Amino acid sequence: MSTPGDNENWELIASPRKSTRYAIGVAVLLVIVHVTLALLLRQGSTGVYFRAADQLAMAGIGTILALGVLMLTRPRVKVGKQGIAVRNILGREDRRLGSVRGTLVPRRRRLGTHRIARRRVHGSDGDPVQRP
Repeated sequence: MSTPGDNENWELIASPRKSTRYAIGVAVLLVIVHVTLALLLRQGSTGVYFRAADQLAMAGIGTILALGVLMLTRPRVKVGKQGIAVRNILGREDRRLGSVRGTLVPRRRRLGTHRIARRRVHGSDGDPVQRP
């Protein structure tokens, strides 16, 4: 339905701003904490021998965790004449406009429930869409 770099063909592009900022901050914090711990653990006498490979592994674990957190910055919704494209954390789905009946944002009924928008599609209950 679309190729990378064709953002001008879409009428609306929506992506979350607040959760993106939080995810980037948490990712940076994870890398800083793991690198700092990797450097400091070798200096203390804890009875365990930390070598350079252990330090690299600790920094690598922090980097992998940070990359996992950065996956939360992926969600985006594009709407145009060609249809609706939803890119969530692990995948992407394109729908033609004829198959989409509407979008439903439920009211918050209980404390602690989340408002997640759903696309109403012919032949199914609906697909979850992360709210931008």
